[in-house]
Amino acid sequence: MTNRAQQAATITETLHHYFHAWNSATADERAAELAQSFEDTGVYIDPHAGELQGLAAVQQLIEQFRSKYDYPLEAMGHLDLHHRLFRLPWRLGDKRTGVLSHGLFTGEIGASGKIVRLWVFIDSDSNL
Repeated sequence: MTNRAQQAATITETLHHYFHAWNSATADERAAELAQSFEDTGVYIDPHAGELQGLAAVQQLIEQFRSKYDYPLEAMGHLDLHHRLFRLPWRLGDKRTGVLSHGLFTGEIGASGKIVRLWVFIDSDSNL
């Protein structure tokens, strides 16, 4: 496997765990998935939450969101990457409720294979 293919596999696996951190049924499952995908000292920035520092802050955001909404977070389209950087379109919603929100994740994966920085761009906010 080439270095680029290894990076792609690592980023894909990390994002798989990150999406499961938002979509798992219990807080314990969400915490376990987030710990596999997000650095303890990682930074998360989005228009609603602002800048969050660290795994615990991101976990709290997920729990606050899940207490209000039960919409799945899904990857949409193509994962684009180079070096340790990625961008990926996403959507929040399902076939029953429709798309509640969609946007773009851009981020950086650290040497550990986990997210060290994640910027969330929101293209639409129907009902948030």
